[in-house]
Amino acid sequence: MSKFRYLPFRTLCFILMVVALVLTGISDTRQTQAHTGHVSKTTVEQVGNVLWSQVGSTNANIRSARSNSASLPDTQAADDFQVPAGGWTITSVEAFGTGGLTGALFDVYFYTNGSGVPGAIVCFDLDVTNSGTPATPILNLDTPCTLSQGRYWLMIRQWSPISPTGWFWTNTTFSTVLSAAVWQAPNNTLGCPTSWTPLNGSLGCVSPQNPDRRFRLYGNIPLAATASCSGDNLVVNITRGDGLFNITDSTDTPHLPLNGVNIGSHTINGPDLWSTVTVTETTGNGESINLGNFSCVNLNGSIIIPNGAPGTTFGIASPYPATKAISFSPGTTITDVNVTISGLGHTYPDDVDILLVSPQGTAVQILGDRCGDWGGYAYNFTFDDQVGSQLPDGNGCVSGTYKPSVSGSSSFPSRAPAGPYSTLLSAFNGENPSGTWRLYVNDDASSDYGDIGSWDLFFSVNTPTLTHTPTNTPTNTPTNTPVTPTDTPTNTPTNTPTATNTPTNTPVTPTGTPTNTPPGPATLVVSAVCVTQNLTVTISAGDGPFNITASAGINTPVNGVSLGTTVINGPERWDNLTVTETSGDLQAINLGTFKCRSTEVPVPLTPAHQSHTTNAFPLFSWTAISNANNYRVFVFDDANATTRTVDIRENSGGPTSMTLSVPLPDGRLFWRVRGRQNRVWGWWSIRFTLFKDPVMPVIVSTPVPTIDLNPPVPSESPTVVPIPTLGPADVPTFPAPPNSR
Repeated sequence: MSKFRYLPFRTLCFILMVVALVLTGISDTRQTQAHTGHVSKTTVEQVGNVLWSQVGSTNANIRSARSNSASLPDTQAADDFQVPAGGWTITSVEAFGTGGLTGALFDVYFYTNGSGVPGAIVCFDLDVTNSGTPATPILNLDTPCTLSQGRYWLMIRQWSPISPTGWFWTNTTFSTVLSAAVWQAPNNTLGCPTSWTPLNGSLGCVSPQNPDRRFRLYGNIPLAATASCSGDNLVVNITRGDGLFNITDSTDTPHLPLNGVNIGSHTINGPDLWSTVTVTETTGNGESINLGNFSCVNLNGSIIIPNGAPGTTFGIASPYPATKAISFSPGTTITDVNVTISGLGHTYPDDVDILLVSPQGTAVQILGDRCGDWGGYAYNFTFDDQVGSQLPDGNGCVSGTYKPSVSGSSSFPSRAPAGPYSTLLSAFNGENPSGTWRLYVNDDASSDYGDIGSWDLFFSVNTPTLTHTPTNTPTNTPTNTPVTPTDTPTNTPTNTPTATNTPTNTPVTPTGTPTNTPPGPATLVVSAVCVTQNLTVTISAGDGPFNITASAGINTPVNGVSLGTTVINGPERWDNLTVTETSGDLQAINLGTFKCRSTEVPVPLTPAHQSHTTNAFPLFSWTAISNANNYRVFVFDDANATTRTVDIRENSGGPTSMTLSVPLPDGRLFWRVRGRQNRVWGWWSIRFTLFKDPVMPVIVSTPVPTIDLNPPVPSESPTVVPIPTLGPADVPTFPAPPNSR
């Protein structure tokens, strides 16, 4: 149906006159727009997948063309479409119409939505070659148009004369009507609209039209995929993209690649190390996404190499050290130790150094600079002095039993004892195995990472045989006690007395049987306490000398100390503080963790005591303390800090102010602050009270209390001092600052 049936006769005459001039050789004077990078298309089909299609039934057409003569009307039709979340990259447009000239070029424009009509231009391609038919052009864009989620408009027009025929864009009864198609003739002299006007009614110069145009959009859906660990497994979730996909990994061969998978979630069984996990489309534009590196293991008891992997690729492992507490009968000694490292994986195992330290402080390196770059997972190594070979100094390592395998010399960062180290497990022989064994793992080069699933120790020991000590009973020797005779004279006329001097031997039975029991080993008695920032260890009883060790906080063990008090300078945190006898029954006592700090505390400035605030996110500030590089603000809603915590935040770099990240509730609240000095946290400041009032507050002026910068060391549970409702004349009483660890 021709659009011109309602045109006046004089207008038709004007058009026919111009057409005659064109046919008699007037040169082409069309106005063109520069378009950088134009390449004529010669393909005969659309590019990409169908993104949008509205090709319902038809019964009318509307002209959308630009004449070869700049003086003739430029008529434009446009229709809207919707881009979903994730966006599109449009590579090709197919339009359905009637008429059209063979070899004619097309212009393609994309607009934003401007209140139901085309708005601003977002993409355009000029002089596009038609790779379809004259009536149904397929227009492969020189520059793909990438659109984010939202509503857009498409305008297509053909470069063609009005006579013998132009191109007419066919309408459709497309069911999802966003807005009616629109039409304009911006330089028209025919009395038709010069701005976008809907086609759902009479325009005066064209007949009423159905609301939409027939077209399809082709292109690519930008690829979107994520990956994460789920336990030991890697889960790759592909949410958008074109067609089928391949999931690959640069190092893993047992579990990947997975080829030809669909959109959705895909689980790759582990445990494993995956390096450079990539999702690639097998259709569309073949887009590819590198999802990064993943280390999926059951973290229960595992060791991550290094701490912070995979983002960090150099340095100590986490934990450092890993520890195992071993207990044997008193007097037990080691005759042999074997070590099993299970599930060792690393993208470049030559970087991995492992050091084993006994409770007595003996250090043996069992692995260092071996196995080259055989990146992989789930290697199980047992180290045993009694086997014949070491792990190779190069590629080709396999699970098995080996001697400790070390190339060259290694050094381990602080917390580990200083070298040089033995490489024979027999160095532990003769020691008491009881106590805490420590495994230090270090990654000595950058760019790679890994982990250890678990580790175990196996002992052969001598257990002392208990013998009974006989009781020493002395021989009973009789005591000879002489008897002194009594002289009795006889009254006879003769003076010859007769004396009887016969001693009587009377044995004496001894009283009691003494038992001689030799003395046994003394029971180890030890304690430790913080005295300001120093740690004081007191050994009251035991078989000395003694060693004092800690898994963190004492770089060099304090060895060979005697009974009495030993002061270890701080401030510091000491983990697994242990005192061990070096004679007798070799008892050991683990005293736990101690944090000895300076007593310096920050002085709160604002919000002032008893201040009111209508600001849901108040700014807290305090004075600086020396050598502090972090502060922590604690806001709570009861005086004892035993119920709900409103917010607790830590800043870095040492600024002395902080704004909370959650809004404060109405009512009375409490806050305090502490600083971090020399790797340990200092004391909390006293508690300050503030009010958050839902209405405009009345400021109550109350003097700021004096802060004791050297408070006594408080107990872990502070004494609770109730804070009454305060009036303008009230001055609150504060409890002593708590020792928070």
